[in-house]
Order: sequence, then structure tokens, then C-alpha cells
Amino acid sequence: MTSSSLKQQISSAFNSVGHPPLPSALLSQITAVSTSLRLTPNQLAEAWEAHSLTKNVTVLNDVTMGGYRTALAKEAGVVDGKNVTVMSGTGLGKRTAPGSNVTPSPMAKRATTATSATTATPGGDSKGSVNRNGLSAVDNLT
Repeated sequence: MTSSSLKQQISSAFNSVGHPPLPSALLSQITAVSTSLRLTPNQLAEAWEAHSLTKNVTVLNDVTMGGYRTALAKEAGVVDGKNVTVMSGTGLGKRTAPGSNVTPSPMAKRATTATSATTATPGGDSKGSVNRNGLSAVDNLT
């Protein structure tokens, strides 16, 4: 699609939502944003209509273009210059094993610590106990 036909489509889309004709410099900026964010002329016009109603702005001009550009970036899924959809699928960050989202009950956790405490006698040399070099049960907790 050529730039001039894209400009015509954008201009007609804005006219369809009731916006007056856009200046050529502003139309060039919108065309560049449309190309970089991969938004269709209809998406641009709908985003303008939503933005103008939300922010109580009547005309798109050089002053209101910054806020409109931010609204378009949110529409396209771009946050702080980073594409969210690309970043979410990279696998970076904490990885979890399947089924790891299930937390064991507190009783299951206590059962493992209770059995280890009963097998070893603190400070004693009973048969089957582990040599702890004089550590008490309290020292073992910290």
C-alpha cells in the first residue's frame, strides 16, 4: 500500500467519525504512527473517537497529538516503548514446574519436620541419631 493511498484512507476514516479535514503535516505523522504500530485507518479513527470522548478533546492538532499517540500505543499493546506481546513469550523470569502452583497443606509440611525431630535426639548419642557436634534443636532452626 502506498503512502498516499494510506493517507487518503486515514483521512476518510477520520471524516467518517466526524473529524474535520486533517492538515497534511498531521496526516503524515498519523500515517507514520499507523505504519509503525500496524493499525488500520479504521482503528485509528475509532481510537481517536474514544480518546476525544475520554479526554474531552474536539480537534486533533499538534497539541493533542501526544496524548493521541499514547492512546494508540495502548491500543497496539505497546507500553513504555516495549511491545508487551513480544516480551510475554520470551520465557524470561521465574519458571515453574507443572503442578507447582499447588501449595501443600500446613500439616504435610509439619509432618516432615516432626519426623526428623523425633529420629534424632538433641545432644544425645543414641543409636541412629546424627552427630550434631553439640548443636541443640534451637540452633538447628536458625
